[in-house]
Amino acid sequence: PVYKGKKGHPVILDRKYDHDIKSLRGDEGARSIVKKNINDVEEVEVNEESVILDIDDYKDYIRLKNGIT
Repeated sequence: PVYKGKKGHPVILDRKYDHDIKSLRGDEGARSIVKKNINDVEEVEVNEESVILDIDDYKDYIRLKNGIT
């Protein structure tokens, strides 16, 4: 999903990327798979800011809970 030009999440990956997904380590995420396969990417514009919000820790949660983006 894309919100106002910013790429968001969740990212949906085809089963053909199972091996790549299983090879991910640590906090790498699927970004590397997407970058390597950019021709397979379809962006979908959405009207929900939530797709670009990121909560990595409790501090982020409190910030977003209080409406600070």
